Amino acid sequence: MNRLDELNSMLDESMEIPEALNIDTIRRETKKRAFRHRVIAATRNVAVGVVIFMVVLTVGVNTSPVFATTVKDIPLIGKLAWAVDFRDFLCYGR
Repeated sequence: MNRLDELNSMLDESMEIPEALNIDTIRRETKKRAFRHRVIAATRNVAVGVVIFMVVLTVGVNTSPVFATTVKDIPLIGKLAWAVDFRDFLCYGR
């Protein structure tokens, strides 16, 4: 009889679904992973956009005096352009 009880307990234990394989746990983990991926992708895209903007601004200000003087009139971008100006186009105006 002891052997039969042991066999029944092992059978009951084998029928239980582990927490890691529970569908609610899998869905919750999948949603967490998807959200984390979206945040990382959005952050990466913003960072790449900022780098591209700064490169274009630096090249534009240092190669074109017309572009440099035009950008000078824009409030926040004018200060950025003054900071990346290596040929002192904008320093004369301040």
